[in-house]
Amino acid sequence: MEIFDRLAKQWDDAGVARNVGASAKTIAAFELRHHISLPADVRRFYSRFNGTLETDTAFIAFWPLEEIDTVPEKLADYAGIPDYSKITDSLPDADDYFVFADHSIWVYAIRLKGKHSAKAPVLWIGDGCTFATMSESFSDFWLRYMDDPDSVIAP
Repeated sequence: MEIFDRLAKQWDDAGVARNVGASAKTIAAFELRHHISLPADVRRFYSRFNGTLETDTAFIAFWPLEEIDTVPEKLADYAGIPDYSKITDSLPDADDYFVFADHSIWVYAIRLKGKHSAKAPVLWIGDGCTFATMSESFSDFWLRYMDDPDSVIAP
């Protein structure tokens, strides 16, 4: 079973509502706006789901492509609780990462530019100074998630 077929079944079984897939036009506009080409597995995910409409069973919300932007664009001005405003200083290559999901008070970012972007590693960001690699690739993130959604909440 293909990874995103398996994810669809898991979300269906859990009653997780999700968006219909992003159109080819929406994906092309995202790529053009950010001067990138989405890795195949990221493209397949957004073509299939384009995020969730609500949080999942682990209280993670996966954002639609239209809400995704670079770490500096999404987080640099957020000095609330937690204070993400310093993440652009503490995270190397912050412009290469795109925030694509959140869980309560922390967020997840995927590397879509620069070195290693073909694998699209996923990063957990806890605040302006705390971050960790959750998985070395986007597909690995989803495999881990499907084995146990709680396993990707925090490192």
